[in-house]
Amino acid sequence: MWTPLNGGILVLLVLFAAWVSHYQAKATQIREEHRPVSYFQDATGHEVPIYRKRVTSQGGHGYLRGWVLVIIAQVIIEATYLHETITTHKIWEVVWEEVLADLLTPYRFVTSGAHTSWILWALTGFTSLGYTLWLSHQFPKVRQAVFGAKDD
Repeated sequence: MWTPLNGGILVLLVLFAAWVSHYQAKATQIREEHRPVSYFQDATGHEVPIYRKRVTSQGGHGYLRGWVLVIIAQVIIEATYLHETITTHKIWEVVWEEVLADLLTPYRFVTSGAHTSWILWALTGFTSLGYTLWLSHQFPKVRQAVFGAKDD
């Protein structure tokens, strides 16, 4: 249900997500790799590789620090807005679930008893969207790979 409190929370989440995702993206390194996918023989009988371009990213420490900030925000949200009792076990549970959800995308959708609070979904969604948009803004190769846009 829409309330002024929920609207304020949403604005704060968007601002926090923009800040964290910008922090993560500015330290990310992007490179284009050419990976062979098959070969053909030329007229002289030599094998010639056919490459597929892949854009890869490496976030490093900046990405991990941003990820930790999101987990801390998630714990704070669960303690304040969702009124959960926060214990050491609960914090490790949140961290473990976040690791699984980041490594195995379907995990976020199939976990039983998981929070379905729109706030946690918004935090995760806006941070991921922001990271993608910041990278696309910074790197034409990412923009081309994600959105199919041509280099300027």
